[in-house]
Parts: sequence; C-alpha cells; structure tokens
Amino acid sequence: MTNQTQKSVISPIVTIGALFFIFGFVTWANSTLIPFLKIACGLKTDFEAFLVTFASYIAYFFLSLPSSWILKNWDLKTELL
Repeated sequence: MTNQTQKSVISPIVTIGALFFIFGFVTWANSTLIPFLKIACGLKTDFEAFLVTFASYIAYFFLSLPSSWILKNWDLKTELL
C-alpha cells in the first residue's frame, strides 16, 4: 500500500467513527433527558415523553430515504478494499 492509498483509507474510517460517536452520544443524551423534558415541555405522561425519543429514532428512517436518493444521483459508488 502506498502512502496516498493509506491516507485515502484512513480519512473515511475516522469520519465514520466520529459520526458513530456523535450519533451514539446524542441517542444516549436523549434518553437521559426524558425526565427534564417532561418538566420543561409540560408533558403529563411517560408516553408523551417517550414519543420524543420515538421521533428522534424515526428521523433516522425518514432522513435515510432522501440521503439514499442524493447518493444515487451523485453516482456514488463504494469500492471493496
């Protein structure tokens, strides 16, 4: 492997790792903030508070659809190493 190839492989791996950390942290913080969210938004039941968590998870699904469309239109192709 040449030095240029190593740089082109390491950068995407670091980016993906950082994104996993960020999404994991946001997911963890979201679940621990439910009691405070209940107070701040005046939510009466636990079900209403958990709908907020559900909304954050369902956003992954709905955002994956336009993201896949964008990647398809950009002709982004993945290569196996």
